[in-house]
Amino acid sequence: MLAGKSLKSIVALSVAMIAAGGLTARAQSPYIQTYGKEKAPQEVKTATTSSANQKNADGKASDAKDSKDTGKTSTKTAKKKPALIVKPKQHVCAGGGKWEQFADYIVLQPGQELLPLTLGVLNGSSGTKPLRGLRATLAGRDLFKEADFKGKPTLSMDLSNALTSGSTQIIFQAFGAAGSAFKWQISTTAEPSITGLAPTRAGAGDKVKANGKNLPEDKKAITVKVDGQLAEVSKADPKFIEFTVPDKLKAGKDKSVEITVSGQKMKTFTLTIAGKPEITSMDMVSVNPGGILTISGKNFSKDRKDIEVRVNGNTATINSCSESSIAIIVPALDNVPCVLTVDVKVGGVSVPKPGMLVGGQRVIPNDDGYSPFEPASHLL
Repeated sequence: MLAGKSLKSIVALSVAMIAAGGLTARAQSPYIQTYGKEKAPQEVKTATTSSANQKNADGKASDAKDSKDTGKTSTKTAKKKPALIVKPKQHVCAGGGKWEQFADYIVLQPGQELLPLTLGVLNGSSGTKPLRGLRATLAGRDLFKEADFKGKPTLSMDLSNALTSGSTQIIFQAFGAAGSAFKWQISTTAEPSITGLAPTRAGAGDKVKANGKNLPEDKKAITVKVDGQLAEVSKADPKFIEFTVPDKLKAGKDKSVEITVSGQKMKTFTLTIAGKPEITSMDMVSVNPGGILTISGKNFSKDRKDIEVRVNGNTATINSCSESSIAIIVPALDNVPCVLTVDVKVGGVSVPKPGMLVGGQRVIPNDDGYSPFEPASHLL
């Protein structure tokens, strides 16, 4: 094999070369033959050695220059730096003209097994001489052999859909001079992310979506906390996570929403927790179309844009509003006299119990303090 390269980053090395179109002499992996996907068989991706690499093989080019050149290539060709799932691990041979064995574990959090995963191996790390032989098995089955490197110092292998969450043992067998080293890692180019919440104002018990991308479909892989309280995850989709705002949260602005996906903390967003709007009374027990109905209650809003009132499913016009009252123009009614249901939403948060009264041609004030949650029986 060729001599070792700088260890600035296996990821930068692999991605830069692959993105630049430098794949040559692709060899089918014995691992893929064993664990082949149902679709087209995968191939081992072996990076082409550049002229700078060849200088390193002769020991003439410095590691600093090589690292600098590699960084430039990566900046120009790689759209996004791969995220490390398993950080680079290095093993050094004791030498002595014999095969040595190194056992490691690939540990994936729930959901990470669904990501596109890439194994990167660098033979001759830390500026050491390359190993004469380097092989590996995964869960007891062949993964790669020295022939798969095709004489190059790096090997990049697709392990998508090949691993499960938890621990999977990977065993390397190495043959080389004393001090020879190699390094390996697992990375992904499809890192999960959260881009925003919808809505950004909600009440206790309401559903909120956290939109994003590359998200797992396993709810067990996701943890959501709102203002430090654990929230129930009701749906998991590659493009969004749906969760329920905890019941015991106090109303207020800028409540932190912390989401962990497959063991990785996402960007923190904030949510306004609205106090549940409540109806306490209505000034009429019977109304007619076009008449004014005043609804008294709690946690309403001074802004009409925040309020939605529906009477038997028909949207009512807001005449005036405050934190404690909403005056509406009763919309057109069908089949009068009839029982009317009055639903109120404030900032997308619904009242826990809608109001009820009678609709017809008569307008009767609620002078006797009838309950706002059931129609006056003598009017039916």
